[in-house]
Amino acid sequence: MNNNLSADEASQVQARKNSNLAFAFFCMSKDRARDMEVFYTYCRVLDDIADDPQTSAAEKIRLLNGWKDEIEKIYSGSGGGLSKLGSQLRDTVMRRDVPKKYMLDIIEGVMRDTDPAEFETFADIKKYCYGVASAVGLASIYIFGFKNPKTKEFAEALGYALQFTNILRDAIFDWKEMKRVYIPSCEMRAFGVSPGDFDSPRISENCRALFAMMYFRAKHFFNRARNLMQPEDAKALAPALIMGDIYEKILEKIRARNFEISEKVVKIPKIQKIWLALGAMRRAKKYSKIPPKNFGRAAVLGAGIAGMEAAVNLSLKGFEVDVFEAKAAAGGRISAIEPAGLGRLDNGGHAIMGCYENFLSFLDLIGARRGAFKKPCESMKFLNPDGTSFSYDFPSSRSRFSIFKLPKIEGFGVFSNLLMLAKIKLGLAKALEGETVAEYLSRQNISDEAKSLLWNPFCVSVQNTDPNLACADMFVKSISKSLLKGCRKSALVVNKIPLAEIVCKNAKAYIEACGGSVNLSSRAEAVEIENGAVKSFSVGGKKIGGYDFYVLAFGKKAAAAILPDCPLKAAALQIESSPILNAYFSTNKKLFEGDFVALANSQIHWVFDRTESAAQKYVYSLTISAFDGEFSPAEIKKSIWFELEKYFGKFEIIDFLPSLFRDATILSTCKNERLRPKSRGHFSNAIACGDWIDGGGLPCTIECASATAKISEF
Repeated sequence: MNNNLSADEASQVQARKNSNLAFAFFCMSKDRARDMEVFYTYCRVLDDIADDPQTSAAEKIRLLNGWKDEIEKIYSGSGGGLSKLGSQLRDTVMRRDVPKKYMLDIIEGVMRDTDPAEFETFADIKKYCYGVASAVGLASIYIFGFKNPKTKEFAEALGYALQFTNILRDAIFDWKEMKRVYIPSCEMRAFGVSPGDFDSPRISENCRALFAMMYFRAKHFFNRARNLMQPEDAKALAPALIMGDIYEKILEKIRARNFEISEKVVKIPKIQKIWLALGAMRRAKKYSKIPPKNFGRAAVLGAGIAGMEAAVNLSLKGFEVDVFEAKAAAGGRISAIEPAGLGRLDNGGHAIMGCYENFLSFLDLIGARRGAFKKPCESMKFLNPDGTSFSYDFPSSRSRFSIFKLPKIEGFGVFSNLLMLAKIKLGLAKALEGETVAEYLSRQNISDEAKSLLWNPFCVSVQNTDPNLACADMFVKSISKSLLKGCRKSALVVNKIPLAEIVCKNAKAYIEACGGSVNLSSRAEAVEIENGAVKSFSVGGKKIGGYDFYVLAFGKKAAAAILPDCPLKAAALQIESSPILNAYFSTNKKLFEGDFVALANSQIHWVFDRTESAAQKYVYSLTISAFDGEFSPAEIKKSIWFELEKYFGKFEIIDFLPSLFRDATILSTCKNERLRPKSRGHFSNAIACGDWIDGGGLPCTIECASATAKISEF
């Protein structure tokens, strides 16, 4: 085979000297830049063979196999029969000790472009990206010069980051111009996207959601590369950092355009590339002074809300994450149920408030809010036992003082209530040590009417604890984080589909899109601690270890069972639980208009309408927090029916299902709140997260679980 460059090939290579990769050569020494130019020419010639629309697939394969033969000759030492480019390449790879494996891996990667078969899984597309990008990076670092073997992991990760950015940027172009899709078919199906959707002049919401996930994946690999940077090699890797910054800028431009991708690919102006290059060179010097991190793989034990969010957060930071969950479905204590006659429902009244900023931002991160929640509440309807009612319309103002516009709620606008809120707002009404909510309200001179209508229900709903036992300090903090942030922050956000499905389906997709796994029916047992660090855990009797970071995202009951003696286990054993009773029922009578109503002076504080639009009957759910009765389904149905008839008049219950969560939350007493362990500080390589963990002043709620799952170490 004669691989001397034709005039046309030479012209193409010269044109590509203005590309992003060639742009990074200027910061190298002349001899290394010359070697990179030879190596880059080799890569481009292979790429041009695969991309040439005038050449048949069989001919492309023949030409690429010819280059395999040429590489074999280069490394055999014979030196005979080489093309001009082959001779130049031999001189480069021999002087720089570039392994033959990477040179052949590049050919194998490019060879995949001659195969019209779709990429079915993430593993398929990752293998392709390894060949056409990561293998290029692995060969390049020999030319750049490196000392630390872990720099190979950096090069591989950066290669994936660049190629996954290319795939996202060129998604529409590749389809319209070449009828190729470099997105796994399983991911296309999961997001409800077909290649034909790329023909549309406007990007669909499903496409946008898919592209957002692809953005997340590319960001995962950029962050992974950053965290794998070795200080002794940082200066030599300045060209790689320049490349990374240019492509990451392209990635962020795609996101800034709300993933409105077209066949006109996103580019970076040359002046901006220069600015990015100078910044990358400065950072290379900075990296050389930063100690390396213990980074790479993470294990998350527990796939509840906290565990799934922690896994997503770690994935974004660049970890390869494996999640282990005892149950057959992710979600932990939150799951979807399908009781006879009632449709598909949440297994509990998992209410979300507008102030759940951590949790809602997590849903936004994984694209899970889209179409999953009902229209934001514009008003709240209150029913009295005598059948009268009134509605409160939330103020349109975003002022945090809008809470003081609530005097329409009977008993709220009295002076003592408003004074207490003003003092809490100014930090002048703190709870005393050991004070209960009942004692605190009495000390603030709150009337019995206001307690009954507002504050006792608020306490029980938020803290799942009777006011006579509930911690007043947590009560005050909860008011500050909800009511005093504005009315909309305290309004309920109602989901249309089970919360576990909203969270877990998307979270699982994002974790797996970065090479992680969610292992269900895999109960973590016997966590082993050595020298203040988590060393291993067992699943099904098999010891599993070797992770760089661990997240202990199991509930306190599991913590007490599987942890060795340590402060975290001691806290789990001592903290008491508080139950919640949920009930689901159907009726042939519509009880109220809207998504939910609040019941005044009742142990049933909220009733939610869970009726599907096409249903022939009406489905409702309700929650009784801090339930202290006997769990007798017949008696529960009778008492709930009797209570609801006070507010809605006579009606018949058709289907009925009660459900008792005995360990729903912690009992929010002052003692138990003090016992709640911190998320960090127990082990050098692990954090604990979950609603029972100290969430920085948050009660035991979904928002607390979300807050503790934020990973700031990396």
